[in-house]
Amino acid sequence: MKLKQTLLFCVLSVLLLQGCGMQTPAAPDSVSDWFYNRSENMLVHKVGSPAGSSIRILDYGTMQDVTLCSKPNCTHKTADCILHRLGDNVPVFGDGKAYYFIDDPILVRENDDGRRVYQMGTTLYAFDMKTNMEEKLCHIDGGVTGSNTGWLLHDGRIYFVLNEYAKNYDENGNATGMYSNVGGVMRLCAVDLSDMQVTDSGPLYDILTLTKYFPDAPYSAECCLYGVFDDKIYFTVSCREAFDEKTSDIRFVNYVTYFDLKTQTYCGEPADFSNFGRGRIRWLSADYLAVAGEHQVMVSKAGQSEPIPVQDDAFNVFSTLSVFDDKLFCEGKVFDLHTLAVTEPDALKDKTVLAKYGDSYIVSNENDPEQYEKIPAEKLLDGGLS
Repeated sequence: MKLKQTLLFCVLSVLLLQGCGMQTPAAPDSVSDWFYNRSENMLVHKVGSPAGSSIRILDYGTMQDVTLCSKPNCTHKTADCILHRLGDNVPVFGDGKAYYFIDDPILVRENDDGRRVYQMGTTLYAFDMKTNMEEKLCHIDGGVTGSNTGWLLHDGRIYFVLNEYAKNYDENGNATGMYSNVGGVMRLCAVDLSDMQVTDSGPLYDILTLTKYFPDAPYSAECCLYGVFDDKIYFTVSCREAFDEKTSDIRFVNYVTYFDLKTQTYCGEPADFSNFGRGRIRWLSADYLAVAGEHQVMVSKAGQSEPIPVQDDAFNVFSTLSVFDDKLFCEGKVFDLHTLAVTEPDALKDKTVLAKYGDSYIVSNENDPEQYEKIPAEKLLDGGLS
């Protein structure tokens, strides 16, 4: 137990020491996509079980995988344990702290006019990983948020998707208590950690316009934040395009949007809903953005004006991708972005590449995603052309 606690402290020291005076002013972004929060040295990941979710940290150097909680003899079941506080959410990190939101229960109350209305809200917390103390930072009214729609710590601000939900009202305009977490208004908001001021940059899609083209949008539309590439925060908007009642086959439409950090403007709906790229973001880092479609992935590289098209029958909008050192990894294959040559190394069979660490890659086993290993780069980059 003591060895694991010491290891966790060392791991957290590397991950969390991003505060003032501890490194360059431009601290690395911290992004949570519900399942992962990746850094150069470790992977914060969610593990599911019948008893609930647990958040763990995989150290790339030692390949030790330990729980996020560092309290001695903690059962992880008490209200003050960070794992209990996080629930299904993966936090973002900075300044020696883990940051996360906890939503209020959604209530129906009577307002001053005697009308029943929905009451929604969320609270931002900071958990000091050294002292194991939690601090309430600010409360936001009008919606809820979870790391399933993406949390981002960038340049001293935490960006998040505030979900107002699709709410149901009776013929008199009173809240019925029925609601859905998709199809309602989703807004881009940010909290400045220096003064706790909240900025609302507006809706991430126009549900009325979206519904004109895709009638199922009110029952399916959602938006997810993926991080920063080329000074832009990128999102995927998706909604149900069609549903076949006979076969239960569901088709979704997806498109990519962004918020420009330089101009503080949002590039929202496609210019032409009848003709637009129906891709979904499947990888984003400071160096690469990969948008997947049917049989094609468009890879944008930092500093290059045009994306690189990569084609393969295995690609689809839900393909698991990663991009490192001008190599695209997907479905056991390695695509060279310069030559577009494809290899299928034996070492990558049934493996998913998660990270690059030194001269090695960190991979998970597709048959057991909680099994991780470190594979030297030459083993994955050698192999005959397919």
